[in-house]
Amino acid sequence: APTAARCQADPSSEGRASTIQLVGDYRVVSLTLTPGPPRLLEKGIALRESQPLQLAFRDGKLVNYWLESSGWTFERTREARCELDEASLTGRLRIAVYSRATPAGWVDLSFDLQRTGSEFSGTCQINASFDTVHDTSFPQTKTTVTFPLKVRASGQVLSFDSDAVSTDANWPTLCGPRRTMETEGPELVDDLAEARPVWRSEASIPVSYGCAPDMRYAGNSRASGTGGGSSSPVLVNGVIYQGFYRPHKSATIAIPDWMSGNQWQGKTLDEFTADWHPDEKRDLQDFFRVAADDHLVAIDARTGRTLWETIWPRRSYNFQTHKHRGLFGVPLVAAGKVFYPNLHGHLMVMDATTGQPLWEFPEFKNTPKPHAGGVPATQNPSPFLVGDTLIWNAPDSRLVALSIDDGSIRWTDDLDSPRYSRILGVVGLNDEPAVLTLTGWLGEEVALLNAKTGGTVWRQKEFTVGQQGRHKIGATLNDAMLHGDQLVTMRIVQDANPPAAVALGWRITAKGLKQLWESDPIVLDETPNMAIGGNVLYVAGRQFVRCIDLETGKQIGNLPEAKAGSNPCILIAGNKLIVSPEGQHGSQSFLFYQRMDDGWMQLGQPWSPPNASTTAYNTQPLVHPVIDGRLFVRGGNGIYCYDLRKGTKESN
Repeated sequence: APTAARCQADPSSEGRASTIQLVGDYRVVSLTLTPGPPRLLEKGIALRESQPLQLAFRDGKLVNYWLESSGWTFERTREARCELDEASLTGRLRIAVYSRATPAGWVDLSFDLQRTGSEFSGTCQINASFDTVHDTSFPQTKTTVTFPLKVRASGQVLSFDSDAVSTDANWPTLCGPRRTMETEGPELVDDLAEARPVWRSEASIPVSYGCAPDMRYAGNSRASGTGGGSSSPVLVNGVIYQGFYRPHKSATIAIPDWMSGNQWQGKTLDEFTADWHPDEKRDLQDFFRVAADDHLVAIDARTGRTLWETIWPRRSYNFQTHKHRGLFGVPLVAAGKVFYPNLHGHLMVMDATTGQPLWEFPEFKNTPKPHAGGVPATQNPSPFLVGDTLIWNAPDSRLVALSIDDGSIRWTDDLDSPRYSRILGVVGLNDEPAVLTLTGWLGEEVALLNAKTGGTVWRQKEFTVGQQGRHKIGATLNDAMLHGDQLVTMRIVQDANPPAAVALGWRITAKGLKQLWESDPIVLDETPNMAIGGNVLYVAGRQFVRCIDLETGKQIGNLPEAKAGSNPCILIAGNKLIVSPEGQHGSQSFLFYQRMDDGWMQLGQPWSPPNASTTAYNTQPLVHPVIDGRLFVRGGNGIYCYDLRKGTKESN
């Protein structure tokens, strides 16, 4: 049987995990360029009156930048030779830009700024070249337009004095502190347009599946880079933890034989990429590597600087796809440790302060491989902690209870239908913690197990949630949720056209589940999603987000204009809600609501954050937590922080 393995950080061994501790002075300079660099539009190019720009420096060397609302689908740094010292900010930043996956040109920024204390003033020479499309007919006609501009530049070194995140406000796992997508915090602004950009993370994070290249269009990797999975950020004690994977640099490159004729017009890889930039060629080669390294990066929530990054070599198959229809691992941070399951359910454990690898389960032997049924994926985004015991769905089809100290097994429970079984949560029953599980392709069984011993309290076989076509319950993120001793699930309505589901309320008792209520049918897109806050159940459907009384199952309202699409997400922050109506096709947008005495009111217009965008694909959306009044967004190339607190709109 699989056992845990203790880990040592040893970068000289390809199979052992290693941690990189980042040291040195970290500074972020916020500039305004007047006028701003040209922006690529659908049918032309426009100049901005002004352009916010952040430049991040480690020991005086440029390590990252944020050009807000650039207007480009993807940006890739080609040269970063800027320097910051006590007297000046000088140097050059060159960016390649892409419209979707097509190279659109480049922007070259050369800085010459003088520094007085924390203030900067001077000039920025902008050279830019774009290919503009004159019409939408095929073949398209293009003209290269070049912009030489010398603009004013001014700004300051950010102090971040007002941006410390309370250590009492935590989001330790995918669905929040109570696993209901709800949190408390200070009063928020009344319009997301007032969100104040604070920082982009020093660490670069790969795109998620909604923007990732695919075997059907592997060449898109030249623009997007390789995909890195759909894990979401979590935050504990002022530190953000983000997991992802990158292709293992020495892994075999395996290119299918059919690729040449299908995508490369009969050319070899070298011929097809002859005029590509070396970085673009590297990304396409990495796309075809068979193994990937799992990364866990710790980020200071106040400044965005990287604290440490731990790398677990070859723990993942290099799954490069746009359409991942499954769950994905998200860290659980608790008891001073980070418990991170990867795409395949392989559990990696690190010290939450230092990143030191502690143990993994099961012991690592070989990189997972795809099979006829696809890539094996985890059945739970995050494990559950009960005292000093970790409860987890093991990759070998068992429910396991592990010691958090060394990963040793305390008890196991064989799963009748392991591929579609997952842990719903931990409940208290007769002063004893118990684990509630859902088993089966259609959720045929719910079981309650003693969390300390693994002994069966009860198993309820007749519980069925149903399926219609591709719509099934039991394989998506938030189609079942615990709230105290109450379980809420979704059940497919058989033969409904269009596809629909009902919400069901259950009481968890010592003898089994007792049904309390059943809602009216809710029209679905592909995946239902729910959240619970203030004794209200929010369910995202195609027509609207329905608001249901948690005690009676009666509809008490709808969120106006919130017509959810594929893979939506609902976040509750005090008396306000943030709804991501579409979390599948690459573009991020949010709707904002406030709960009133007589219903819910939409605040402002739909808001797209001014960062590089990405989404997951299906089943499990990216969750962008709101913690202590700050919104942390996993963007297309990093984590982005926005201040939503009322009264802090102006930058510090």
